[in-house]
Amino acid sequence: MMAAHPGLSEQTQTIGQLRQTDILIAAAIGVLCGVVYGWLAVLLSQSHYGNVDNLAFDFDPRLYLCTYADSPMAMGGIKHPLIVLLRPAVQALMYLGVPPRAAAGLWMAVLGGTGVGLWYLLLRAISVAHVIAIPFALLFAVSAAQLFVSMIPEAYGPAGVALVALWLLTSLRLDASAAGGIWRDVVALATF
Repeated sequence: MMAAHPGLSEQTQTIGQLRQTDILIAAAIGVLCGVVYGWLAVLLSQSHYGNVDNLAFDFDPRLYLCTYADSPMAMGGIKHPLIVLLRPAVQALMYLGVPPRAAAGLWMAVLGGTGVGLWYLLLRAISVAHVIAIPFALLFAVSAAQLFVSMIPEAYGPAGVALVALWLLTSLRLDASAAGGIWRDVVALATF
């Protein structure tokens, strides 16, 4: 196999091998982004956003606030039949005393931070160097689409996390056909 970068050994160029430092950096980036997204989500939950649908960006916050937090529960429609599986996480936050809008926004923030961390892991799994993967992950974190879906109760955030997880598992399976195990089925189901 021809080396993509002269001077790098065959072992450092393996695709699909994540090191412990990669996972720690991904967790740190994910938590940092999740905290920022959570702060923005709580601020947004205190406004009137969510009272009406925002058709300019194709967001349906009223529907998903009902799906995640309100009664009676909306089922998410035919496009997202499994979205109601996220309701227990929001309900747990509400049980702890978090207001419904803030709870739904905080859950989106958790998913947003997870998505950024998975994006970093995907970059590392395809052998992108740390010095490039970290800024790219942070650039993704502050992109408009990622910011919106990380604080607005919607279906785009969970769908994005599922897609990045699917890409990550696919890249890991390129070198090791046994990688993924049951998780490939979980991500495939969530992507549905």
